[in-house]
Amino acid sequence: MSDDVAAQQVDPSADTVFVSAERADETSALPGPLARLTKADLSTLRWWLVTRVAVLIAVSASAWLLTSGKGKPSGIFARWVQWDAVNFNVIAQFGYAGDGSRKAPYFEAFFPGFPLTLRPLVNLGVPVGLAGLLVSATALAVAVVALRRLGDLEAGTGVGERAALLLMLSPWAVFLMAGYSEALFLAFAIPAWLAAKRGHWWLACALAMGASATRVTGLFLALALIVQFGLYAKDRWTKWPALLLPFFPPLLYTVYQQQRTGDWSVWLTAQKENWNRTFTLPWDAWETTWRGAFGGGQPTDFTWMWRAELIAAVLAVTVTAWLLWRKRWPESVYVGGQTIALLTSSYFLSVPRVFLLWWPVWIGLAAWLKNKPQWWPWVLAVFIPLNLALAIAYTQGHWAG
Repeated sequence: MSDDVAAQQVDPSADTVFVSAERADETSALPGPLARLTKADLSTLRWWLVTRVAVLIAVSASAWLLTSGKGKPSGIFARWVQWDAVNFNVIAQFGYAGDGSRKAPYFEAFFPGFPLTLRPLVNLGVPVGLAGLLVSATALAVAVVALRRLGDLEAGTGVGERAALLLMLSPWAVFLMAGYSEALFLAFAIPAWLAAKRGHWWLACALAMGASATRVTGLFLALALIVQFGLYAKDRWTKWPALLLPFFPPLLYTVYQQQRTGDWSVWLTAQKENWNRTFTLPWDAWETTWRGAFGGGQPTDFTWMWRAELIAAVLAVTVTAWLLWRKRWPESVYVGGQTIALLTSSYFLSVPRVFLLWWPVWIGLAAWLKNKPQWWPWVLAVFIPLNLALAIAYTQGHWAG
């Protein structure tokens, strides 16, 4: 039986589609403590290890090669503490009151999930740069195994591993390695979506709580789960309360910050006061970003990134349209909701980076490459150089998205 045929077999007693290839893959599980990891999972984890080592080598070598004169580069872990990684580390060490380096409100723009995972390591004396690397690496390992299983479930055997590899090699994947919240978010969000696909709604929504505690993106995941539930769930009257769970962390965070600051919308206030981000019509946001990309007066790294923002904005609209055309309604809510939010900000910011969180993109691209393998060299020719270049740029302190 072909993979494509196997992928279409349905268990009629289940809430959602099960893939026979997934069951066949489970028969190859190893004995002992790794019994839950299949051979395909372990193959994906090997790629996880290889890509982590490759980026570390590139970053370490570049740190020495790009240091001029007789100076020495910053420490191996310190060079990973750049931009928002600094903010997460401050919150982990000092809480939302900060260390006095930023005006209030500022740190309130960052959800507490990632700093809370850093704090135990920092309290044990682990260097903050290393703590961020450890949390992100562990979270990404969980995420890519879940993505491997989800990809095989949705598109057939082999697609999941390809999707995981594409994610890890993607241009902005440095933010899955540095002390940022993307990897931790995916470690909750993809297993949540996989659990929902298998009809385990309480588990799915409990995992989504972790996602919504980590990034505001979790609210779009919660909405997508509601659509998924409405379309495919059985026994709705006993399971619908689970859908409320992902909304609790943002609600509790809002109440906590209101008690601290007296401002119910302090997250929005921090966005406005520190990044000048407010609701703007998308064509006005495009014009502002265009001026940054082509209007002159910007540092070279920012000019390059503003242009990447424009390209990513077009791709985000394209992906949303593709999901709607395919009638992937839950995924359309997840991706489309974020697209609307990003493109109605004062200017486009971190749009390329948000693609890391869109597993339908990686599964869709992997499925296409499975049928069009001749395109693999061209995809890798774009992904790998940009992956390493942006990792080097980020660890050198340049704006990389």
